[in-house]
Amino acid sequence: MVLLLDSNSSNGTGGGSGKEPPRASHALRGVAGVTYEGRGAADDEPLPPTLAVPERLTAATRSPFRETALAHLERCAGAAVARVVVLDFRDTVEVDASGLGVLVHLRRRARDQGLELRLANLPTAIRDLLTVTRLAPLFELPTE
Repeated sequence: MVLLLDSNSSNGTGGGSGKEPPRASHALRGVAGVTYEGRGAADDEPLPPTLAVPERLTAATRSPFRETALAHLERCAGAAVARVVVLDFRDTVEVDASGLGVLVHLRRRARDQGLELRLANLPTAIRDLLTVTRLAPLFELPTE
C-alpha cells in the first residue's frame, strides 16, 4: 500500500513572531525506504509534493523506487496541487546507471502528465554525475 499525505495540510498553530508562517511537516515511510512528505503553509500556498530518493538509487533499488515514484506522479497529476514535484536527494549517497535511467524516465513521465520534476538537495557527486553524463540540462538543477 502506498500512502501520500495531503500537501495542503497545516499544523494550525499560530506563529505570531512575524517570521515565516508555521509549517506542518509529516513523513511517512513507504515501500523500499521511500518517504512521502506532505507540507502545507499557513498562508494557503501549497509547497510542491516531495518524494525522498532512497540512500542508494541503484539496480537493486531501482524497480521499487520507480514504481513508487510513478504512483506518486500519478497522484500529483490528479490532485489540485502545485504542478511541480520534487525529488529530494538529501539522504542519497549513490546513483548508478540504472538509477539515472529511472530519473530520465520519471522526468519524461512527469512532463507527459503536465508536471515539472525538480531535483533538490543534490550531493556534489550526484550533481557531477549528471553533468558528466550530460543529463544535467534535462533537470532544472538548484544552484546550491
